[in-house]
Amino acid sequence: MAHWSCHVSDADAFARRPAIEWENLSPDVRGTDATHGRRCLRIVLDEHQRLTLRSFWQRTPAGKARTFSVFLRSEPGPKNSPAPQTELVIEQPSGAAGATASRVAPAAAWQRMTVTQPAAEATGALARVTLRARGPQTLWIDAAQLEVADQAAPFAPKLPAEVAVTLAQTEHWFTPSTPPAVVVALASYAAQPTNASWRVLVTGRDFHGRGIFRHELTVGTLSNGLGSASVSLPLGALGHVVVAAELDGVGSSDETALAIAQPLVARPPGRSSLFGGTIRCRREHLDAAGRLGVRWVRMPLVTQWFVVEPQAGEWQWFDDILRAAWRRGLEVLGSLDASAYWENGPQDRGSRTEEWDAYVQNTVHRCRSWVRAWEVWNEPDQPGLLAGRDAGERLRNYTKLLQRTCAAAKATDPGCLVIGGALGDPALAPRLLQRGVLDAMDALSVHLPPAAGAADLAADPPVAKTVAAVKAAMRAGGGEKPVWITGGGLRNAASSYREQALNPTAGGARPLSPHEAAALVVRQHVLAMAAGAEKFFCALASPWGAPDEDAANGFFEYDDSPTAAAVADYVANGLLDAATFLGERTLAAGARAYEFERAGDNGRVLVAWALPEKGVEAQLPPQWVSSEARTVDLMGNVGTPENPRVHLTRVPAYWVTTKR
Repeated sequence: MAHWSCHVSDADAFARRPAIEWENLSPDVRGTDATHGRRCLRIVLDEHQRLTLRSFWQRTPAGKARTFSVFLRSEPGPKNSPAPQTELVIEQPSGAAGATASRVAPAAAWQRMTVTQPAAEATGALARVTLRARGPQTLWIDAAQLEVADQAAPFAPKLPAEVAVTLAQTEHWFTPSTPPAVVVALASYAAQPTNASWRVLVTGRDFHGRGIFRHELTVGTLSNGLGSASVSLPLGALGHVVVAAELDGVGSSDETALAIAQPLVARPPGRSSLFGGTIRCRREHLDAAGRLGVRWVRMPLVTQWFVVEPQAGEWQWFDDILRAAWRRGLEVLGSLDASAYWENGPQDRGSRTEEWDAYVQNTVHRCRSWVRAWEVWNEPDQPGLLAGRDAGERLRNYTKLLQRTCAAAKATDPGCLVIGGALGDPALAPRLLQRGVLDAMDALSVHLPPAAGAADLAADPPVAKTVAAVKAAMRAGGGEKPVWITGGGLRNAASSYREQALNPTAGGARPLSPHEAAALVVRQHVLAMAAGAEKFFCALASPWGAPDEDAANGFFEYDDSPTAAAVADYVANGLLDAATFLGERTLAAGARAYEFERAGDNGRVLVAWALPEKGVEAQLPPQWVSSEARTVDLMGNVGTPENPRVHLTRVPAYWVTTKR
């Protein structure tokens, strides 16, 4: 079950368990009691927990029936507890007909459970299977199988052995002075296991898909059919590396990824940093944000109302996760958002003013040592998130809410920043600002649609136009405040080493390749700076989602390994953070070029790319091919420019000079 995601949340909408514990369950792989082979999975769920166990996407023929089968057994919870609930699901990508589900009731003995998606419903070319269960119960899982058929066939491993590869270290990020090592694990499925040796080919490829090392490894298995071996990897250029292990003559293979990176420039103070990321409230995500070089993190669930006050007058706080961010030098953008479930219903969300004011005051006071900026609500213009029959009524309600929130927050912590807006549709910013709310905020935030397909490469992302329109609306209202982009980044980005995107878009749009995803990350960063945005937050992970949803954001895979986009983001943050935008430069028709002054050494950075798919030929000014100039590629590799004539592609390139 390599690369499956195991996500455990609270069955009662996160109301009772601390947020930081939501994903701390570790499945128990048992070497006994299996019904097939020699190993099975055991997961213990308490009365408040809900399990989602999900495979990665599989390519299957569209228009043919699919059957998911799995052996299950369950140990019920305490006496008089509800009967265990388990659901088997065959999912399709968004834009396909939908999911097919079946509820089953596992017994104390192993039973094979199945769900079939009829041919008429199997409209997508991709499918994945999901198992959902609720506690209290101890659930045993074995022999999961997805097949193209209208009924389950007898289960048997299709391969005599399988191989898996992972890093020997817990980290996926390395510098040239810290060589990585990988562990190759092997499982033999022979009925009568004997000591044996297997040949495994370990290879690596770089960001451009070029092979960079090849190593043959002998892995011996023990009497239980398991074996492992490790190998140190030779270091090459900086950047993103995919490591593959293939079992000789069997067809089993596995892959993981790592980054070879090193700091490019000295970093500015965190509060003045431009770059941020939306993450989940996990220490692992704080570490990942720090590795990417972002200095701001947005973790909505840490301070949302329904989380910190699950019952009226009962408060739960997460000082440990906020303290962990502070210790890592990260600034936190707090969220004052989301009605408590006990407070009101969908039709009057945000209307209980006295209770809301108490929540704001208590939260700002409690978190004032770690949180100095607060975003008020999340996408109040969108249906269902704030009371109101239409966008106009929701904006009127939000105006009152924002004014009350600003007053309550400033009275509690006069030095805090109040970020208003959080608009899902930036085009509605003028309508909000016409209501005279500029004085109730220190900055206005908007969310951008994420880059979701290859078509985004042929045009400029909407960052510049959005920021310009918001600033114009501010000036028309008699003032101007900073603009924060608190929602942006990628979606439907193909992983570094999977054939297909995790969440393909509707309408058949081609998903982003690793090169394209990396290119769009950098282009968004550059255009946000050029437009004058004060902060730009990429969605590094889904605040509420499972690991596979994190992977769909394009920065991390199931195993937390970085994608090429993550490495490109790291390089962009290192080169451009706190730099000053000097202006757009004309290099050639169809080219985009932007010049910045670097913080620290007053040098210059030129970032350029082409919009046409075939690229464009451009002429660099003399200063960018002088002896003081250097080239830097998307992965951070430094070179010496040799010719003023360059071929620009859709993948941005950097030129850096210390000469003003």
